[in-house]
This record gives sequence, structure tokens and C-alpha cells, in this order.
Amino acid sequence: MKKMGHTLFSELFLLCSLLYTGRAQDAVLTIEPSWSTYFAGESVTFICDMREGRNNDWEYKILMDANQPKPRLVQVSKTTPVGGSVSLNCSVENSAGWKYDWFRQTSNTNEVQVTTNNVNGVIRVSQGGIYRCRGYRGKQIFLTEASDKVTCEITFTNKVVVMRQPNWPQIFRGETITLTCEVQGGETTEWEYKWRRSGSDTPWKYEKTWTFTASESSSGDYTCKSRLRHDPYSSTETSEAFTLLLSDEPKAQLRAAVTLHPNWPQIYRGEKITLRCEIHGGNTEWEYEWTTSSSNKPPNLNEFTIDPVSSSNNGTYKCKGRMKNKPTNWSDSFSLTILETSKPVLSVSPSWLSPGVSVTLSCEVKHPSAGWSFYWYKALPQLPNLSCIYELLPGSTSGTAQDSYIIDGQTHTAGYACRAGRGDPVIYTPYSQTKMVWSADPHPSASLTVSPDRVQHFSSDSVSLTCEGNSTEWRVRRSTLNNYTSTCSYWGTMIRSTCIINRLQHRNTVFWCESGSAFSNAVNITGQTNDGIILVNPVHPVTEGASVSLSCRMREQNLLSSVFFYHNDKLIPNDGRGELNISAVSQSHEGFYKCEHSGNVSPQSWMAVKSVSRTESSSFLFLVWLLVPVILLSFLLLLLCLYKKSKDSCCIRWIQSDSSSQNSTTNQPVNQPETVEYDSLLHGSVDVYETIRPSGDTGTGNHHKQEGVYINMKTRTADAVLTIEPSWLTYFAGESVTFICDMREGRNNDWEYKIIMDGWDSWFDTPQRYELYLSHTGKYQCRGRRRSSDVTKDSNIVSLTVSANQPKPRLVQVSKTTPVGGSVSLSCSVENSAGWKYDWFRQTSNTNEVQVRTNNVNGVISVSQGGIYRCRGYRGKQIFLSEASDKVTCEITFTNKVVVMQQPNWPQIFRGETITLTCEVQGGETTEWEYGWRRSGSDTQWKYEKTWTFTASESSIGDYTCKSRLRHDPYSSTETSEAFTLLISYEPKTQLRADTRLIPVGGRVTLSCSVNPSSSGWRYYWYRDEESSEPLTSPDAVFQPDGQISVSQGGIYWCRGGRGEPVYYTNFSDPVNIYGAAPNRAAVTLHPNWPQIYRGEKITLRCEIHGGDTEWEYEWTTSSSKKPPNLNEFTIPVYSSTLQTTSVNYKCKGRMKSKHLSTGWSDSFSLTILETSKPVLSVSPSWLSPGVSVTLSCEVKHPSAGWSFYWYKALPQLPNLSYIYELLPGSTSGTAQDSYIIDGQTHTAGYACRAGRGDPVIYTHYSQTKMVWSADPHPSASLTVSPDRVQHFSSDSVSLTCEGNSTEWRVRLTLDNYTTTCSIWGTMTGSTCVVRPLLHRNTVFWCESGSAFSNAVNITGQSILGIILVNPVHPVTEGASVSLSCRMREQNLLSSVFFYHNDKLIQNDGRGELNISAVSQSHEGFYKCEHSGNVSPQSWMAVKSVSRTERSSFLFLVWLLVPVILLSCLLLLLCLYKKSKGRSFISRSQRTNQSSATDVNEGQHDQYAFPLEGDVCHYESIKGPEVGEIGSVYSTTDESRDITYSSIELKNIKTKKKKKKESEEKSVYSDLKFKPSTGKIHKNNETKRFVAVLLCKLTLSQLHVGVNSEYLCLDFKWTLNMSPMDIY
Repeated sequence: MKKMGHTLFSELFLLCSLLYTGRAQDAVLTIEPSWSTYFAGESVTFICDMREGRNNDWEYKILMDANQPKPRLVQVSKTTPVGGSVSLNCSVENSAGWKYDWFRQTSNTNEVQVTTNNVNGVIRVSQGGIYRCRGYRGKQIFLTEASDKVTCEITFTNKVVVMRQPNWPQIFRGETITLTCEVQGGETTEWEYKWRRSGSDTPWKYEKTWTFTASESSSGDYTCKSRLRHDPYSSTETSEAFTLLLSDEPKAQLRAAVTLHPNWPQIYRGEKITLRCEIHGGNTEWEYEWTTSSSNKPPNLNEFTIDPVSSSNNGTYKCKGRMKNKPTNWSDSFSLTILETSKPVLSVSPSWLSPGVSVTLSCEVKHPSAGWSFYWYKALPQLPNLSCIYELLPGSTSGTAQDSYIIDGQTHTAGYACRAGRGDPVIYTPYSQTKMVWSADPHPSASLTVSPDRVQHFSSDSVSLTCEGNSTEWRVRRSTLNNYTSTCSYWGTMIRSTCIINRLQHRNTVFWCESGSAFSNAVNITGQTNDGIILVNPVHPVTEGASVSLSCRMREQNLLSSVFFYHNDKLIPNDGRGELNISAVSQSHEGFYKCEHSGNVSPQSWMAVKSVSRTESSSFLFLVWLLVPVILLSFLLLLLCLYKKSKDSCCIRWIQSDSSSQNSTTNQPVNQPETVEYDSLLHGSVDVYETIRPSGDTGTGNHHKQEGVYINMKTRTADAVLTIEPSWLTYFAGESVTFICDMREGRNNDWEYKIIMDGWDSWFDTPQRYELYLSHTGKYQCRGRRRSSDVTKDSNIVSLTVSANQPKPRLVQVSKTTPVGGSVSLSCSVENSAGWKYDWFRQTSNTNEVQVRTNNVNGVISVSQGGIYRCRGYRGKQIFLSEASDKVTCEITFTNKVVVMQQPNWPQIFRGETITLTCEVQGGETTEWEYGWRRSGSDTQWKYEKTWTFTASESSIGDYTCKSRLRHDPYSSTETSEAFTLLISYEPKTQLRADTRLIPVGGRVTLSCSVNPSSSGWRYYWYRDEESSEPLTSPDAVFQPDGQISVSQGGIYWCRGGRGEPVYYTNFSDPVNIYGAAPNRAAVTLHPNWPQIYRGEKITLRCEIHGGDTEWEYEWTTSSSKKPPNLNEFTIPVYSSTLQTTSVNYKCKGRMKSKHLSTGWSDSFSLTILETSKPVLSVSPSWLSPGVSVTLSCEVKHPSAGWSFYWYKALPQLPNLSYIYELLPGSTSGTAQDSYIIDGQTHTAGYACRAGRGDPVIYTHYSQTKMVWSADPHPSASLTVSPDRVQHFSSDSVSLTCEGNSTEWRVRLTLDNYTTTCSIWGTMTGSTCVVRPLLHRNTVFWCESGSAFSNAVNITGQSILGIILVNPVHPVTEGASVSLSCRMREQNLLSSVFFYHNDKLIQNDGRGELNISAVSQSHEGFYKCEHSGNVSPQSWMAVKSVSRTERSSFLFLVWLLVPVILLSCLLLLLCLYKKSKGRSFISRSQRTNQSSATDVNEGQHDQYAFPLEGDVCHYESIKGPEVGEIGSVYSTTDESRDITYSSIELKNIKTKKKKKKESEEKSVYSDLKFKPSTGKIHKNNETKRFVAVLLCKLTLSQLHVGVNSEYLCLDFKWTLNMSPMDIY
């Protein structure tokens, strides 16, 4: 058998008889017990079967690794009702056969073992705490590691409810309420309680009620939770929240109300309003008080005016009145919301003017309400800005009450606007957006023409809008269907008075011109996609009676046939031609027209008809009569001229194909002269050719794209010159250049010209100065041909570099700062390109982009307005535009310094005072600014007022800065001012002090009033009896400087300070009562009058005035945080929450009712509150003696009168560690004495006490349990010790076993007055506690069951290097014999020992024992022994007296047994002698110096004789060997058992028998050692083999000690049939 360790095994030899050097492979190893897993330190038996020969023919060894297991502890359940339990589960995973020990501790207690009958891994516990478990199994107990600690928290399922008393449906501020925490079903359990209010927890306390006075801070949700007083790990769930809602104090009959004047439902920023506090049912003698959530506090007046209002006045306002110190309640809250004025919305009807139709304007505000007047304006353009100036329309000077206005007789385009206003002075809204009323008729002062002159255009068409009239400065504007208005610079190019649109939108758009004084006619322009069709109709109205022709066209075809025309969506009968001709237009022809071709429909356009008067019609006919003859005459003259010119010249005729089917042949130029064909139109040898250009050709284009047949003739020369204008390094796609071809001879018109590009030739159809729009890089050359011959000339080649990307200029703000009135510079440039001029554009975040008029077009301009700028370049005669630059925000910063100034300029400003801050721009006083303020990171809105007036409050504290910007230019501003720090002090507290409160007889009292913190400018106002009374005047008091007055009359005095104009008042000071001196004296008395008061007791403090009457008012002062009520007496339940300190002082005084007479303060009464603590219990004696009474003494920490003492017997409460207490007889009502005598106590018992006093009784805690021990065992509970002695070495293992009428036990001990259990210092298995190691001191042990205590034993530990006294644990019966001995750890018995009794030497004869044949009472006492200077600890030997009957019975028993014992001994000796004659046995004897004589030649053959089965073997008892012998054997089974040993000498057996040699000395020992006298063993091989058999290593589990020991094995067969103790 082997006990396995933490490291690998070394060799393990079991019963070795032979030395073996080879190995076989058919051996079998079996293990007992057979488990799946083993652990380090666990005991197993290895059985190794070699399957051949005898077992003792082999040597063995076993190797194995192992780890110690660790169990896992889990809390299975967590909830249970009060009184229930929860489950814990402990298990060793993947392993069986375990039982478990359990341990518990708390955060305040040490760990103790939990006693339980259930050791199978699951227990139920009724206490929370920190638990561990440990497993054990096997006959030889093997322990696991302890598990990790697990905190077991028990949650009781009992419902917890918060209850309120009084249970009124409404609680008012100031009422006293009590909340109670009730645990349903747990009423009898001792709880402690914790409250939680709106996230804040209270400490745990024993009281389940919480009483407080309701205030604003009391509102909220309340919950509570309970836990066991002595088990903080077991608690209930938190209760459901109880919501406490408090009402304001009940309102008085008189009520205040806040009213607004004027009573408009909406108030706008800048208006003037008045808030008034009206008290219904009252009179005029009121003082008023206001409160507001606004940052500006109102003055305490009946009404106050805010002029102008701003967003800082937003908030709620309440007021109340006070008359003769009787205030009304606060009024209902009045909410004031300040709105921002916004633009009204103007609508016009109709939008287009018709003759005789009136125009109606309608103005709508965003928040319509009472009081508005409306103002109507005509808009006049303001150039070069985008804005308009407004002129009031007739009848609109004072506004109109109606929100509409009618205009008659309007004939031309006009713009209108409106705004609203109200109040006195009038606060206006902003102007509405300008709305246009359009007229289609041009007039001389301003007219708009369109080129091409039609309404509809393709989106890719270029449309020119030209303004004409009595102005040199124009802008073109447009309005889309969504009423969005913008200028030409945004969607086109404005060149002087013409706006060029390169791309039209696919929608109807209205365009018109604006000059500085007038609007032009308006035109409708409609865009169409390039793949659609358009209707060609006139832009301007057609005069009635005139003819008009409408046509339909696609982008690639000028005129379409098979077209259908519609008028107001009705088909007009038509013959399918491409035009709709109306010979005489009438009013019926006015309307919408559209056309349709091959399923494609054009947009519809309006054709207006202008009616004419009779005079206009006659003038038109007369004009036609004059022009017709002139036109005919001019035509005849032209024909004559052509005829004459044809004789000297010829013309090239360009024959154009008539149909598209001939394009393939006519598009090919023919360069061979012999194949040219032409038509001769005139006579003679001169050929005349007509040049007929296709419709729409302007004569300026790329002529190589035109269709025709050309004639190229004859020779060339090379002295022509080609120049280009303008001459730049780089050109851009789409840019126009002019090629100038100079033939250097003749006149320019003698030549025909063509341009050759990259070798591509064309016809001679270009002029001498040819303008071309570039598209890509190339080489250009011109060629000329003389008209009168075939001579041609080629010019030089010119290379042009053309960039495909449109250039984009870069705009930079050159400077940013300037004084007020100055300007900053902007620079615009197109990089790496020359010849540019620039247009400039500006917009803001609120306005559209407009072109900036400037004479400087060279790239740098100076601007005095900030804004968002863009620039655009242009160059060339045919204007080529760059892209617009990116937008650059130009912000102008004025260098003028800005300063914040404060009025009034007091060094200290108090909350509630009115102050004004001014933003001053130095050097910019005449400029129109708007101002922005910033306070501690928060910005205000920009406003025109440079002052900011407000009432100081906490929110006013901070750094103030201001900044100014131009009113009409938000991009031009000053720097921010330096910060002005405003520090607001809280409302100054007025302090009233008196040099004394008692007026001496015939004297005066001086009162001093001051404002804290102190500051200048204060005046003081004094009041007596009531705050609402009139201030005191000179007859009432003597006024002194510096805020002092002297008074001779008693009363209640107040004061307050005031300063400024209007006066700002501080709050009233606290009142000061001035009294005349009364002759009576006051004294504080305590009831009951105990010298010490403990927490939890109920006491009464009383103010007694000697010699007075009953008409007194009382006042108390105390150092406690809780002020006593002003009553004659008051009762205090003394809890720790009531008094913040353990010592509190109280004083009182009295005042005569209705008289201002007062006693002085009483002498101070000091109340000291002590914490109740455990009383201290002492018992005498601690160990019971027959007939001796036990006296209990209970001592409280602070002894005083009134205590009663309660005495208890302690009964163990298993499995917990606690006790339950039963009152002792006569202790139900307590005893006045602090001691208690118990007679007749014979067994071990535990006692406790506690004290109490008062009604109801307040108890102290239970004292610590004190034990009275008895050494006598009794049947119901007894404790035995193994080994059975008092003293043990510290390394010894001692077993304490409990026996009696119980199955559940715990072993406890007391060491230096500290009591604990076995689980702390040992191992509790069942009813046995195994202790190892022992402490080097005296310790008392006893057992406890659920109903009784066992006897107690004293155990003393000693160092392993010392000696111990061997004496019995239990008392020795009087008359019995006893033997005391002395021993060391390595020797069972010592000689030359001295024994002491009560420190007196009683035996020094050198023997190893002290034998007392008949013990008497005189032998009782302390014993110790001494050996070689070492002294053992002393131990008490108790003597138990017996009665006469018991003594006689004992003597009679001895008289009977002695003859029987003697007879048995004689028979035994006779038997042994007879057996020894025929047997040989081995006797080992002591030898001193004979080793040389016993050595035998190793080569001899040895023979041995062994006693076999059936033989009787005799073992002599001999005295132990000296120190240094080879082995030691300790008896661990029963050290009190007598064992007979034999000393055997081993010798070689020769041919003749050796003479036996026996030792006759006989002794009894608990320990035996052997050693040959020579220190050597026989050296022959047979002897060594025999010794190997005898000295084998057995398992550590047989030894029960932690060291290896060698044992003597007499024969292997004996080990199979006998126990180790039988062998030894």
C-alpha cells in the first residue's frame, strides 16, 4: 500500500527477497480500490503478480504521477420564504465516492465548519455567507483541496410594502408623515431596514419606520429593503416604489393673477409690453413680489414694462402680494413667449395686366393676431445693387386695417411690397418679397426686345435680351414658375445692356428689364428640348388688324409641312401647309397656340392682341400709301446697277441643290478644271456666276461645310502673309479669332480667299478678314486667287494651340482689415493666360447674386462691402467667357477698437440689481451698426441697440464680449471686444445684530444693521413688530451713523438696505427679539434622571422656570443638528440618526406671553449618548468541583442606576455556530443584583447574560457565552482523547471523539479566552475531530450536540524537542492507582526522571515512573517532570471522590480478581516452558561490543529456524535501547495498550546448536527501538538477503505519520495472516 505524493515516485520496494536484474513482460498489476481517477496523497494498494515462481522471489517498483483534486461549489437556489433554506452543491468532477465537509464565514467572522448529516454533496442552509467545501473519501481519509469561496446570498420571496401614515390622499408641505417598511409574513423576524429615495440610500437601521416633515425635497419615489439583523447576506427584494407627491400650502382666499397689456396672443421681439399683478378681492395696500424663469428678474412693483422685449424675456412669470405680513399665494404661472418677426407674404392678382383691370394686393402675416396695420409700397429698382427702394402707395401712410389693397389704372410693369406694424411706437415686420405685375407692352422709357424674335426656343439656342430706353444702366431679371427671381449674371452673360442666354430651361420663364427708375415690358420665353418642335410666334403683342404668320419648326429644319395648329387646345382647320396666316388679327385670336407635326406637339404659347384706336388705324394706312412708291423705285434702280456692273466682271455661281437627295454628289468639291460645268446667265465672253447662300447663313462660318460646286483655277505664288488677331500664346475651344490674309499686291477685293487647316482645303469663299471659332489645336494657312486670272498665292503657316478646357480664374482676397469707411482688395486672374478683363459678382446668404459695377476690369478691385464674391474673365471682340471662379467669402474686419462699458459702475453687483452694458465702437459712432453679444460661450441675436439691460442673476455671471457689424452688411464687422467679467454676488444678506437681547432697567440696546458682503451706497430702513409696518422714525429710536440705532422698547426688530434710483432693496434681515429682563431663572432637567443614557432609550428634557407662572413661551438651543420644539418639555427616542454626536448640550429660556420679558439662558445641560455594548460575563469557578456553587457576574460597560440583569443558559444550535438562550429560574423579570448563583451543577454548561432598563425595556446585547467545565463524562455526551494523555508533541495527531445520545456533533475549544471550532484548526469527520499540529499552550476541548455539552479535557502541546508528562486525561477515581511517566518524542520512557507536585519535588530516585497505588484527594494538583535539565509543561490531575458504597464495591472486586490473575500467570508460564523445549526461536538480545565475534564468513551456507504456523512464540518485554539505534516504531492504533515484545538475536546455524540466550527483564512501552550493539549487521550474502526481507518499506498509510519508518518483518507469511500490530 502506498500514500501517493506530489512528485514522481522513487523506487518502492515491497517485500523484497531477491535481487533481480532482468524484466519479463507477462506480469499483471492490479489496484485496490479500483477508481477511475486517483489524486496525490490518496492511499491505494498495488498488487504485482509476476505469474511465475513465488512472490518473494521478486523485487518490485512502481512509478506514477498525480494531482490533488479541487471540488466545485455552486449555489443551486437563491430564493426562499422567510425561515426557509437554499441549496448548495459541492462536487468533484469526473470522480466518484466523495463525501464533503462544509465551511462558512462572513465579512466580520472567521471561517467555521458547518455541521450537517448530509455529506453527499448537497446541503440546505438557512444563513447566507461565504461558503467553501472540501471532499474526502477512502478508509484512510484522503482530502481534496478546498473549493473556491462562493458568496451565498439568500433572497426572501416575502413581499415588502411601503405604507404611509397618515394615509391622507393629499399631503401638504410642512406636514409630518411616517413611512413604514412591512415584510409580509415576516412580522416576527428581527430585521434591519434600508430606505432609498430618488436614487439616494439611507444607512441600515433597526427601525422600520421613517418619520420626516414634508418639504419640496421630499417629493419622489420611496422604496425599502429588509435583511436579517445577524445575517447581512439574507435579504428581501426591494419593495415597489411608493410615490410621494406634495402639494403647496393650501391657497389663501385672496388670489393674484398676472395680466399682459396689450393682451395680444403673440408678442414679437422689439415690442413694448406691460405685465401687471392683479389681486382680486383685495385693496390697494399691497406690496408685490415677482418670480420668473427668465434671466431678467422683475422689480417688486404692481406692474413693470419691458421695452423692447427680446428672447431673454422668454419664461414663466408669477407674482404674489403681501399686506400686513399676510401674503397671498403665488399666482398661476403666466408663460411669455417672444416670437421673431418674419416677412409677410404678398400676393397679387392678376399677375399680367389687361386694359381696365384693377390689381389687388393681399398681405398675410405668419402669426395673425389683433392690432396689425398694413403698409403698401411700390418698389423702385436700386442699381447697381439687387435691392429695391420702397415708396408708400397713396392712403398707406398710417397703414390700413384691411390686409388687402386695390390699384386702378396700372398699365406698365410694376413691383409691389408690403409690411405690417403695430404698437406705439410702431414695431414693423420686415418687408415682404417684391411681387411683380407684368405688362407685355413696351414703352419708350424701358423696353425689352428678344433675338430671335419668337417665344419658343430650343434649349441649345443662344437668345439675346436687349434693354432699351432712357437709361445707361440696366439689369435683366427673370421669374420662374416657382416664383424664384434672379438676375442675368446668374444664368447668362450681361454685356452692357444685353443679356445673352446660352442655354434655356425647359419651362416658361418671364423676363424683364430694370433701370434705376422703371421696369420694362415683360416677355415669356419657353425652352424646348433639341429633339422636339417649337411654335414660331411673335414675342410682343400683335396689334389688332395687323397680319401675323405662325409656323412650326424642328431644330434642323426651318419650316415644316403637314402641320396642325391649335388655338386654346382646339384644332384650327388648315390645308396642311407649314404656316398659319392670319390676315387681320382681332381680339378673338388672342389665346394659347401650339402646333403638331408627325405626332410631336410643341409647347403652347400665349399670343396677345393689342387693340388700337381709330386714329392709330388711319395713321397706319397713310404710312403704307407713302412707302409703296418709294420701295418700287428703289428696286428698279438696283436692277439697272446690276446690269451695268456685269459687263466688266463675272460672278461665280453657286448652284445649290434643291433637295436633300442630292447631298451625296454636291458635297464633293471638284478640283479638275476640265470637268467643271456652269450655267451662263448673261451674254458675251464674260461668264457670270451667282453666289446663292442657303437660308440662315450669316456669311461668317466654316464654309467648307456648305454644299455647292466650285471651280479651282490655275497657278500660285508664295509671297502672301497670314496674321491672326488677337495674337495669344494659347487659345481655348470656342474662342473667336480673325485670320487676315494679305496678298501683298493689288486691291483686297481683287482676290478670292480660303483657309487651309492642317492641309485640309476648301473653296475660295472666305473673306479677306475671316473670323473663326476655334475647336482644337492645328496649323493654318491662307490661299488667295486673283479674280481676273488663275494666279494663286499661299501664305505662311501659323500654328495655334487650343485648350479644350474652359479657363477658370482664381479669386483671392488680398487684404482683410481696414478702418470704418475703408475698403479691401480682391484679385482675379486666369493663370498663364493674357488679355483678360473681368466681371465681378456679389451675393449674400440672404440675397441673390448681382454683378458689381466697377471701372476697374484689370483683375484687382477695392470693395467696401463684404459678401460672397465671384469673378469671370472675358476677352476678344467676340466676347469669350471663362468659367466663373469659385466663390470666396470676403469678410471685412474693421480695426476700430470695441469696448464694453457697465452702468452703474459699482465694483460689486448683487443679484436682482438692474445693470446696463454698452458696446462702444471707438471712431465709429456715426455708423449704423448692429450688435452681437457673447456671454460665457453663448451668443445673443444681432440687434440694433448697442445697450443690453438686464436684471442680475446667477445666470448673469460670466465674461461678456460684444462685436459690431454693419446693419446692411453682415460680412463687415469689428473685432470682438476684450472680455468684460461680470461677477454677480448673491442677494446681499442683511444682518441685524444686537449687543444684547435684554434691555437693562432704564437702559437701551444698540442694534446694528449691515449688508454682507459690504459695499458702498447703502441706506438702512428699520421696522418693529411687523415687516409690513412703516419704517421707524426718530421718535421711535435714536439713529446713529453707520447703520445703528438705539432702542429702549422691547419688540421684534427687522432691517433692510437699499441703494440706487429706483431703490434696490435687500431682503429683510432675520428678526431680532428684544426683551426686558424677567427675574425668573430657567433650568433643564432630565427624566428619568440616569447618569448615562444609551441609544434606543426614551428620555424627556424639561425646561423648569422657578417662581414663574404658566404663561410662558419656551425656547431651546442645542449643539445637536435637530432643534428641539419650543415647548415646556420634549421626549427624545435616542437613536443615532437623532443625535449626530455622542455628547449634546441643551439650554432653554422662557418668555412671557404677550410681553417682551425673557429669562436668561439656563445653565448648559450636557446629554451624553452611549452605545449599548455586550456586557462582560464572568464565571467562578471555571471547572466544576463537587458541592461547589457557580457564581455568574454580569458587568455592563458604563454601570449606572436602573439596570436589571437577565441570566441565560446556552444551548447549542446545530448546524449553526450560534447558541439559543433559555432564561434561568428567577430571571424572567431580571434581577437587581449583577450576580447569580447556580447550585448543583455537575456537567459542563454554557451561560450568558444581558442587561435592560426602561419602559419598554431596552436591552443590551447578549454577553459572550461563558463555559463552566466538568471533567466527568456522562452517557448523554462524552469526549474521549486518543492517545489518552494530556500532553502531546506538536507534531502528534490527536483524535477527539464525541459519543452520546446524538448523531450530530461539533468539537469546540477555548484558547486564551478565544472560542472556535474544529474546522479552523483540524478536520471534523463524523463525530471525530483530528487535530494536527497542536499549539504550544493549554487548550480546553469539549463536544456539543443539539441538547448537551460533553465533559471537557485539557490538552497541552509541546515542542518536538522537549519532553512531556504522560498523565491521564480524565479524573482519577479516589482509591485507584495511577502511573505517571516522562518521555521524549523518540523514546517511550525515560529514566532518571524527577517528578513535581504543585512545584514540589516528590520523587528523585531515578526511576522512569511515578506510581501512586491509591489516589486520594491530596494527590490532586499540578504535575510536571524533569529529565536532564528539560522540564515538561505541568498538567492538572483531577481526583474524583467516591462514596462509601462505591469504595466498598471496589475493594471487594480487587479481592476477587487478585487470585484469578495470579493463577492465570502461573498457567501461562508453564505452557511457555513446555513449548520451548521442542522449538527453536529467534531471540534478539542486546549486545554491546560483540560484533567481531558474531561475524561469519560470507561464503558459508546459512540456515535459519522460524516458528511456523501453530507454534507458540514468546516475546519478551525488554527495556528500550540507547539513542542511535536503527529503527523506531510508534504505536498509532492504541498507545494505552500493553504489548509484549521480544528481542531476538540472529545467528548462523552450524552443525551443533547454539545455546539460547534470553533476556529476563520485562517492561511495557508504547515505543520500541532495536539496534545491534556493534552498530553492524552480518555481512554474508545470506544475512543481507534475510535483512532485506525483514527491513522492507511499507506504506505511509500504515504508519499514520509523515516520515518513513522501517519495520521488522519476521516472516512474509505472517504479513499475510496477521495485522502489523500483531507482528510488532
